[in-house]
Amino acid sequence: MSERPSRSNSSLTLEREPLHHIVVATDFSARAEQALVRATKLPLAETARIDIVHVLPELPRAYDTRAVRSAQSELDALAGVAKEQRREAKVATKLLRGDPARVIAALATEAKPDLLVIGRHGKRPLRDLFLGSTAEKIARHCTTPVLLVNRPPRSEYRRPIVAIDTDETSMVAMDFMGRAVSPTVVRHLVHAFEPLLESSIMGLNDEERARLRHDCKLAALEALGPVRRRLQLAKIPHTLTLKLGPPRTVLIKAIEHKDSDLIALGTHARSGVSYAFLGSVAADVLREAPCDVLVVRPSRLRVKPL
Repeated sequence: MSERPSRSNSSLTLEREPLHHIVVATDFSARAEQALVRATKLPLAETARIDIVHVLPELPRAYDTRAVRSAQSELDALAGVAKEQRREAKVATKLLRGDPARVIAALATEAKPDLLVIGRHGKRPLRDLFLGSTAEKIARHCTTPVLLVNRPPRSEYRRPIVAIDTDETSMVAMDFMGRAVSPTVVRHLVHAFEPLLESSIMGLNDEERARLRHDCKLAALEALGPVRRRLQLAKIPHTLTLKLGPPRTVLIKAIEHKDSDLIALGTHARSGVSYAFLGSVAADVLREAPCDVLVVRPSRLRVKPL
């Protein structure tokens, strides 16, 4: 059920500070260049810094010099693209070595940029299912917010979705979106709910099942009240949609229905067995969303090494 955008006259604001430092990880593919262009279209500070990073594998010495020269030439060309798009930005390049996921996550931990931007690779369903893509590994293990770019950037984000819940992670994602989109853009908050008792109670008739779902929806709406009031006080235009179903299904359908260009979600970035059962929603959205994906998680949560 959807509601019209809400506004309020209070002076309270959510975080709207522009981005000061962005790291763009590139593999020199066309999608990686799209990610760089997207980075230049984000709300940047006047003195913003953009670091373009490429990670070389460890190569035999005979090929080392050639690989370094070629990679640096590619980086210089991308730096030129960034300057064409955003002349006032300070653009730098970095050429590093090692496993891309490990090296990029370590760089983000050390440099502490506002945002890490990555272009999505071509789909490799079986490999990504069992091992996880480089972007997914980085998003799971990096405290820095990660923007995974899936679409060619044509303008600023205009139809963003926030996967909203009552826990800390979704609140952090909602707050950070204020740095990625214009404050005048309507944010579409989407919440998926499922009655926990429905599957465990045997013999429910249609009326009882409908009542259980209705009560669950009302409880979710009440729990999300502080979120909406915070947006209203900050004068952030928004809608709220509550849908029955698994989060992954609800979110993907919402993206398709609204033709969204960005979805923001929080994650605890769990690993191992707990990640497989509890953190799979973010992974599913990363793999399947047809739009760009912004992954944010509370920085105070501890990160397990890759």
